[in-house]
Amino acid sequence: MDKPSTFIYTGLFIIVLGLGDDKGRLIPNEYVWILGGLGLIYGIFLQLKQEGKIFPANTEWKFDIRKLPSKAYIIIGVGLLKMNRYIDVVDQYLELNIIATIVGALIMLYGLSIFFREKRIKKESGNIE
Repeated sequence: MDKPSTFIYTGLFIIVLGLGDDKGRLIPNEYVWILGGLGLIYGIFLQLKQEGKIFPANTEWKFDIRKLPSKAYIIIGVGLLKMNRYIDVVDQYLELNIIATIVGALIMLYGLSIFFREKRIKKESGNIE
């Protein structure tokens, strides 16, 4: 993995570790989120700097959810799976908790299938990372 991706995924991992309550932790959640956010921002900055894709202010942003990378689907799915830990309303209503869990699992499985399909295509073409 290259340096920007390492910072991005480490920052996301640290942010996810900061979710939940503060009981029994040595470091408060706010400091963990700040550290993870700084790592995430630095990784995104390095990625944009490396690819030369720092966007000018006058460009239009076209967002298509079907063209997200596979890792984004996996992160969104895991976030929905763990939603009952950091949103109390989801934890209080069983139906909402079940729906969030099912949707999160489906999105995560879709992301995993895209990820493994990309790896298989790269392996067949001889372009192994």
